[in-house]
This record gives sequence, C-alpha cells and structure tokens, in this order.
Amino acid sequence: MSGIEQRYQAGSWSNTDVYFSKNPENFEKAMEEFSIFCERQLPTVWNIPFKPTCFDISIKEEYLLLGGPHGNVANYEISTMSILRDEEITISKSIQSVKFILQDAQVVALSEDCVLYILEYPSFQFLHKITLKINKVVFRFKKQSEMILFTNGTAEIFSFKVNIDEEFYMKRPEKKAIKIEDIPTTFSLSDDDALLAMAYVNKSISIFFADTMSKMKETGPNHCKAVTLVFSQWNKHLSAAFEDFSVYVWALESTLALKHTFSTHSANITGIAFVRENTYIVTSSEDNNINVCNLKGECQPYSMNIMDSKVLMMAGNKKHNKVYYIQDFDAILLWEVPQLPKITYYRGHKDRVTKILFIPNSFELISLGEDGQFILWDSRMDLKHDALQMEGRLANGLVSPSGSKAIVYSDAHFVYVVNIDDPRTLSSPTKYNFRHDVLCMQISNSETKLAFGDRQNRVRVFDMKNGLNELFIIKGHILPIIECYFINEDREILTASMDCTICKWSISGNLSHESKIIKLSTFLGHQAAITSMIVSPDGYVVSGSEDGVIIFWNYKGNKLYSSCCPNQIPIKALYLSQDHTYFISLQESMCSFWQLGNLALLFQINVTNASFLALANDEKFVAIAEDNTISLSENPLGCSSIRIIGKNIGSPHRFMKFILNCQKENSKVQYEMDYNHFIIAPYMIGPAHILSFCNRFNDLNIALFYEPNRASFFSTVNDENPLSICVDLEFKNCIDICIKYMRQQYNGKNTFRNLRAFYPLESCLTKLNAIDYPYIKKLYDGLFVRSEADMLPRFCLFETDLPVEILSEHFTVISDQILPPNSSSHSGRPIVFSQSLFPLDLDLGTDSSIEFLQSILDCSDPEIFRTSLVIEYLSFKWKKVKPTVYILGFIYIFYIILLALYIVLFIESQEFLIALIVVHCILWAFEILQIATDFSDYWKNIWNIQDQLRSLSFTFYAIMAWQENYNDNILLAVVIFSWSRGISCFRMFDETRYMVRLIIQVIIDIQTFFFILFYATFAFAFVYYMRDPEGQPFPMYLTQAYRLDLGDFETDLTEAFDWIIFFVATLINPLIMLNLLIAIMSDTAAAVAEIDDICNLREMAEMIMDIEKVMFWKKGIYRKFYLHKCDFTQAEEAENEDSTTFIREIKKQVIEIRMTVKSLKSHAKKLEDFNFHHSLTSFMDEQGDMEVNVRSQLKDNEELISDIQKKMNI
Repeated sequence: MSGIEQRYQAGSWSNTDVYFSKNPENFEKAMEEFSIFCERQLPTVWNIPFKPTCFDISIKEEYLLLGGPHGNVANYEISTMSILRDEEITISKSIQSVKFILQDAQVVALSEDCVLYILEYPSFQFLHKITLKINKVVFRFKKQSEMILFTNGTAEIFSFKVNIDEEFYMKRPEKKAIKIEDIPTTFSLSDDDALLAMAYVNKSISIFFADTMSKMKETGPNHCKAVTLVFSQWNKHLSAAFEDFSVYVWALESTLALKHTFSTHSANITGIAFVRENTYIVTSSEDNNINVCNLKGECQPYSMNIMDSKVLMMAGNKKHNKVYYIQDFDAILLWEVPQLPKITYYRGHKDRVTKILFIPNSFELISLGEDGQFILWDSRMDLKHDALQMEGRLANGLVSPSGSKAIVYSDAHFVYVVNIDDPRTLSSPTKYNFRHDVLCMQISNSETKLAFGDRQNRVRVFDMKNGLNELFIIKGHILPIIECYFINEDREILTASMDCTICKWSISGNLSHESKIIKLSTFLGHQAAITSMIVSPDGYVVSGSEDGVIIFWNYKGNKLYSSCCPNQIPIKALYLSQDHTYFISLQESMCSFWQLGNLALLFQINVTNASFLALANDEKFVAIAEDNTISLSENPLGCSSIRIIGKNIGSPHRFMKFILNCQKENSKVQYEMDYNHFIIAPYMIGPAHILSFCNRFNDLNIALFYEPNRASFFSTVNDENPLSICVDLEFKNCIDICIKYMRQQYNGKNTFRNLRAFYPLESCLTKLNAIDYPYIKKLYDGLFVRSEADMLPRFCLFETDLPVEILSEHFTVISDQILPPNSSSHSGRPIVFSQSLFPLDLDLGTDSSIEFLQSILDCSDPEIFRTSLVIEYLSFKWKKVKPTVYILGFIYIFYIILLALYIVLFIESQEFLIALIVVHCILWAFEILQIATDFSDYWKNIWNIQDQLRSLSFTFYAIMAWQENYNDNILLAVVIFSWSRGISCFRMFDETRYMVRLIIQVIIDIQTFFFILFYATFAFAFVYYMRDPEGQPFPMYLTQAYRLDLGDFETDLTEAFDWIIFFVATLINPLIMLNLLIAIMSDTAAAVAEIDDICNLREMAEMIMDIEKVMFWKKGIYRKFYLHKCDFTQAEEAENEDSTTFIREIKKQVIEIRMTVKSLKSHAKKLEDFNFHHSLTSFMDEQGDMEVNVRSQLKDNEELISDIQKKMNI
C-alpha cells in the first residue's frame, strides 16, 4: 500500500464510506450515489429572519447564539431549525461578538458602541454591562477561572469575574488589569485554558501560561501585524492570520517552529479552525472563500465557495470535525469538512527536475535534476530513500525493463550505470565518458543494446554486455533526434526527430557494416517539430509536436488518427494506457487526459512549468515534474475515491449544488459555463452527461458549443455517453444537439477535425433506431463514407477481384489489409476505399448483432434501408450467411420434390417414405434448434408457425402411413402447409425476394376490404334465403352469393323483385367491390414496386437474423468492428443510381404540379363566380375618372403658379 493509500485509509473520519464508489451498474445509480456524496460535501443551510453578524455554539451543539445587525441577540435551536427567542439589547447598534459562558448559563455580547453586555441565558435578562474605550475590542472567556478577558486599547489585558448568582452583579465587581509588554491587537485562549497567545502592535506574538501569565515562547517581529490567533486541538499548533491575508502555523515544540505558511486568500481573514485531529486547517475570508489546507502533507488548498458573499465569521465545533460560518445573507451554515484528495509533493532538488522513473515491481521511483542529483524515493512512505550527487546536469535517464539498473546521462559528458537492486552498490555507480550531446536514450528489451540520440542527428547504438562498445550509427535525419525505441523483438528501431518525421530502421543481421542498416519506412504527418514520442508493445506509436498535435501510428507507419491540444503549445510528454482506453499529454501549463475511443478531451489539470510525466507500473498514481518539485497523486482514471476534477476555474461546490438542484422536477437553476471543464471521478461523468440526463437541452447546446470552455463529450466507466443517455430517456431535443455536435467535430468546423467523432454511436444506435427519431435517415446517410486515410492507392490491376470487405478493429483504412498483395498500381482501374465511422455489430450470432438487425427492421423510417451503411452492412452479412441459407433452401426444395413424387408415383412405397422422413427430420432438427435458441420470438414469425403445422401434419401422416393407413385428408394438409411454406424459399433469390413481400403486403392491405366484401355477400345470402327458406339450406344460398361475386350466376328468375335483387347484387359485388379490390391491389403493387429495394433488404435482414439466432455458441460475446471496403469506381452504376433517384424526384414533382394545377383551377372557378371581368371593368373606369381629375388639378395649379410669377415680376 502506498503512502497515499495509507492516508486515505487512516484517520477517524465519520463519513469516510461516502467517499468511495460502490461501482454503480448504470448512470442513474451513479447519480444517486454522487448525490449522496454532494449532500455530505455541501454545507447545511439554516435560514433565519435576519442577517447574523456573529455567533457562538453551545456546549452540546444544541443551540446557536446569534448576534444581529439591530442590536438583537437570538437563540436558535438546531433540532427544530427555529428561533426560540430574539431580544434587542441595544438600540440601532449591531452586535459584533457573542459568547456562551458559565456552562451556557449566561452570554456575553459586544455591541458596536464598545459595550460588553452580560445576559442571563436563555431569557436574555440584563445582568451587567462594561463600557470600553476602543472599537476593536477582543474578549475571551476563561472557563477555569470564570472570568472574561478583554483588551481596551492599552498595554494591558483586563479580567472581569462572572458568576451564575444574579446578586453577584449587584455588588458591582470591578475589572482587573494585567500589564503586558505592548498594545495587543488580538489574543486567544487554548481549549483547556492552559495557554494564552498574544499578538502585539509591534508585530510579535507571545505565548503565556494562562494561570501565571508567565511567558512561554515568542516569535520575533513578523512581516506585519496579526489579526487573528487560534490554538489547535491538544495545543499542538498555533496559527495566526495577518493583515496581508497570509496565515502562519507554528508547532508548539521545544521551540516555536514555523511549519506552514499559506497565502490563499485575497481579503481579510475572518476565521481559523483546526479540524480532523489537526490534519487540516480551515480559513475563511471576505473574498467569499473557505480554504482547507493539509498540515500533514503538502497539497493544493481545497477551496469552498457556494455563494458570492463575504464570509463574516467562522468557528469550529468542540469536536473539531465541523465548522459553522455566516456570510452576508440571512442564514447560518454548517460544513462537515471532507477528507481531501491527497497530492504529495516531493521536494529535494534545487533545480528543475528533468526525468521521473518508476522502478518496475517496486514502490520506488527515481528523479533526476539539473542540480545533478539522483534521488530515490519511497512512494509508500513518501520519503527520500537515497540520493546521489553526480557531475553536471542530469539531462536524461532510464530504468532497465528488469528494474535492476538505472542509466543516467549528464551534460558533463558522462553516462552513469547505477545498480538499483543492490543498496550496497547504489552509492558507487559505474561512470563512462561520453563525448556526445545526448537528447534521448533507450535500452532494448533484452537489455543488450543501448541507443543514444544526439544533437548531430544520429542514433548511436552500444553493446551493454561489453562495456558500452559502439555497435553502429544510424544516420538519416536532418535535425536532432529526440526519441528512439526498440521494437519487434529488438530487430527494428524507431527514431523521432525535430525534422517532423519518424523513421523505422531494420537493425537485424550482421551489423558490422552500416549497409546492413535499412530504412524501412518514414512516418509523415507532423507539420511542426516532434517533441515527444512513446511506443506501445501492442504495436502503436504516439507522437506529439510543438504545435500541440498528437498523432497515433502503427508500426508500419500508417497514420491511424490524430488530435490537437486546445492551447496548441509544445507537448512535453505523453502516456498511453496499457488497455488503450485513454492517453495523457503534458504541456508546460496543462496536463490533459483524453479518451481514446472518440479522441475526446476528458479533463485538464493546471500545472506549473511542467517538464515530465510518468505513471506507476500499475497506473494508479501519476507523477509530474514541476520546476524542482515532483507532485504524486492518485490517477483519476484508476481511482475509487469520489471527487470532482478539473482546471482551476469555477467552484466545484457550486457544481455539486447545481447537480442536486437540476435533478429536481421543474428546476430552473442556472447553469454556468465555468462548470464545463469538471468531471466526476471515478464514474467519469461530465456536465454533458448531467445536462442530457436532466433534459436541459438549451444548456447542453450552449455547453457543447461554448468556444472558450467547451464541455467534453465522452463515455463513462459504464460506456454511457450523453447521446446514449438521451436515447435511453428518449429526449429527442438533446439527441439532436448531440448529433449536431458529433457532426461538427467530424467536419472540423471551428475546431480540429476529429474523424472518430461518431464513435459514441456504437453504444446507442440500436436503441436510437427504435425510438422514432425523425432524422434517423439523415444520420445514417453520413455514417459510411469514402475513406480519407493517407497513402491509399488510387488504382489497381484490372484482374483484381473486387469489391472486398473486411472487418477491422481500427478506424483507419489500411490498404495492405484489404487489397491482395501486389494488386495496387499507378495506373489501371480506379478504386475507392470506404469505411464506417464507428464500430458495428458485424460479428454474426452475437446478441448485439441480433438486436441491431431487429432494430433496423423495427425502425419507423424504412428509408434507412436505402442508406449506404445499411446496404453495406446487410450485404456483408448476407455474404457470410448466404451458403447456409441456400443449403437450407435447397433441402426444403428437395423435400417438396420428394413429396410431389411420393404423391404422384410412390404413394405406398415404404422405401420412398423413409427418404422423405429423413429429409423431414433434417428440417425438423433445424426448427428445434430455432425454438431452443429463441423460444419467445420464434412463435411471432408466420413462417415458423407454418413450419410447425407442416411438421406436425407430416409426422402424423408418416406414423399412419408406416402402419399402412394412408389418410388422404392429413396428406392434403401436409401438401397445403408444405407448399405455402415453400413460398419463403423465394426469398433466397434477388429476383423474387421482393415478390414475397408484395404477396404479404397485398394480404395485409386487403384485410379491411375483404371484411366489407364478406359483409355484403352475407347480406345477399340472407336475402336469397328469405325469398325461399324451404328451397335449400342457408350454406347453399351463401355459396350462391359468393359465386355471384365471382361472376358465376343463374338467370332463371321469374319474379320482378328477384330481378331487382339480382341487378343490385351484380352492381355492388362483381362490379364495384371487385374492381375496387383490383385498384387496391394495383396501388399496393405500385407502392411495393416503389420500395422494391427496401423490401428486398428487409427480407434479407430477416433471413440473416434467422441464421444468427441459432448460432448459440456466439451468445455472450461482445465484439464490434469497423467495416472497410474497397471497390472499383463505378461511374456507370453511379449514373444509373443517380438517374433512378432523379426519376423518383421527377415523379414527386409531377404529383406536386398536378396538385398545384388543380388548386389553380379551383381558384379560377372561384374568380369566375365573383364576376371578375365586371369588377375589372369598373376598376378601370374608376382609374380613368381619377386620371381626368388629376390632370384638371395640375392645370389649375399651373395657372395659379403663372399668376404668382407675373405678380412677382411686377
């Protein structure tokens, strides 16, 4: 167990159990668990009818004594959350301080006008008052002596005796003065009244024995005056708050030793408390914050800020595990100080730390610094285990895979080999002179070779077994090499250079000649100098450059995918997790954690002048070098403790409060953009998840697209992303926003293009198909696209067998995995590569594959069958199951043939019957397998029911026929069920598949019509019957009516009424009804022909699903793959397809034009009804009259103007 783990386990915390996750199984339960955590983390708020100015706590913490702004003192009962008594003791003067005294029998209150009031409790009856001189009066109650101590602006401290006897104050007791060395600014008593600390105007602090007032210890003059003094529990520490908002903590040992200094506030400090057995010190300030600092290990201050108002006062309770405080509003708050996440700081270097090395299979780590120190640390106890001083600055180093040796390079041109597995030889490392300037170094997995990359753009490889004898030199880069790695069992080496390239070299065979060193490939993709590279043993390479771009490669040099850090500054270090689920990038001021699935930024942590990053071998702890310090903390992606992680922006406690409030029904709590960077560990829940869960689509839209601080879009530990949460809850507005975000990320609009943006669909597309999402086809249209991978060939040989489809675990299309060897060329037939943008359920027979197929069939929009993704998906699976379907189909056809031959030629042949029974048993065995693997859904398929009817009828017949009892009726049933079931065999063939759907659809569409037809037929049958009830039975009349429907009728009628009935019956049923039936069937046929491609694919999907359901050996397997395809560029087919689409669009437009013309004709008819011609003639006449009038007015005006001009000339 490490030192951090020990600290998490240690301590007598009353609420420790709430800080560890119990691994909830879904998002809803995770939110419930985190809500409980929030309730324990957040303060309890008790509203009161006035703004308190001060308070004190009763001994049993049952009551609070409150001072008010109107000279009032109130008694607040915690259990009932109510004011029991509120008395005004002074007029228009606020109360500045209150205190319980004499075992809560009396209280002391200090008013704004410097008067000390002594009151009886709980009646608040006046007992005595003391008038003082100065404004800033400090008073304390000394329990053992039953006296009040207070200052009065002079170089003395005053005491005043108190007593529970009411007559005591009638004797007018006097205050006594004790001379001290200077004017005090503040003072404090310890919990047991044994010690008294005094701060003076001269900036010094003294500690006295309270009984004798003899000086015990003192500090020299401090940097400024202290304003608050507080003793810790058991008098182990003394803390002081100063005018410059800093806090000092001294240990009360043999000497007064300064242990901690904190400068975490920006305004006056209003309270100090020691809690959790002196583990933490809590400080409050007028800057609205309450900060918690760890006294037993250096860590970042933990800040709590719920409301934007000054903290007026804070005090700890008697048990030292809670703090009470008041802010500038009408409430008092109680906060149980939580256990803080531990971050250990290792300080031992005097200059910048250059490297951190975890030793395999141990709890130790090594740090190298520019001060020349090699320090070995014990992470279990957080102690410096050993240290070596080496010559020069230690620029680089590594630990051998076995953990037995550490190799260090010094810029004094020395290489040190340290045996770290033997403490006796640790202090005497082997030193080698090395005249080259080393930038990187790497040891082979076999520990036989050691490679150095130098400033001369070379890699020099040495023999570790023979005293670092040089084996060979690799040249080829034009700028210095910054990283190198041995790969493929040390037969090859990768080198990364500042020239923006990575090269792979073959170093196998006889290496005595440099000609044996062969450059195998060059990785091209970076546009800036590479600054970091790591290699995974599973075949992955990750590199980062100066512009913040991170690229993933495979060993062959194929660029898999890339991402970019938001601030686009150089990458200092990289780390890829062992399970390839996340990676970490380190920059000078930020450490970023990424999810590899969709390349989403999980969260970021602020760092200072960071230079290196390392993770423990079990990935539980993260070590970061910051200047001359190493910070060691629990890995948030592998922890079990619940906490909120993010940058130093915003308040985590406000975020917690928002989470609690937003889950309430009809909540209107406001969301702040400062919350966007937070995530909740260990669930890996972010703001986007919570906003989706609460259906806050407006906030979700802003959070995902807020440029300065976007919310991240990633998956939780249970593989739940914001989209999958929306889909589960059917919040369609949020679904729209999530898809819009993924589309923007994929297109790279206003952001670095993320080709893996649609990866989250793999966990929720099945459910999305089933919720009637209106834009599902639009989504599907962009999910199978032309590949944009680098270095793909554009032509191949004419004889290449294409198309080719493959399953891949990787997103990026790699041509070597698809095309046959030596089939690509620089000329020939043009080819195109396509791919799915997220992993699909392509593994036949798995539960997820069957569910996805069923969701496609159940989708409310059948147009998705026309999308390229569904077409390619079904085509790929059909190729896999087609042989099985054909075998089963041909077995059934063979059964039909045998049955026909048996009926016609071998009706009484026992040998032929045996052959028929054998084929029947094969078919029956497959049906049993279907029932066993999918019992519930089996009976919902009409073909399966027909199979069972055929099987049962044939079984009965076979048993009877074997006994030579040939029952023609049962055989007839066998024939009917067998031939009707045989219709399904036509689904195997592309040409007839949609016809089966046409037959089914026609039957479905004419159901209602047949009900009306049979109704009319029965009606006429009753009419015929009533005309001659005794002539023949009713069924015969019913048969006569039905024959009339088909045009088969008799005309030997004699009476006029019979002829009338005959005329009506022939008019309604044969003429109207049957022609209507033909019209319905014609419309159905036209509709099915319009969607024949959809019907074809639906039938194909059903056949695929039937086969997959019987693959019982695949149950419980969960695997998904990307679908990659290579095909010839089919220009003609594309043109035909475009033509078909164009024709369909023309048909739709023609229909719309017809409707428009019909509407225009209707409007024209209406205009004619309104006598439009007459109205137009009247309007033109009116216009003519108006024109005459206007001309007349113009002529008069001209004459008037002419007269005026003549007069003016005169």
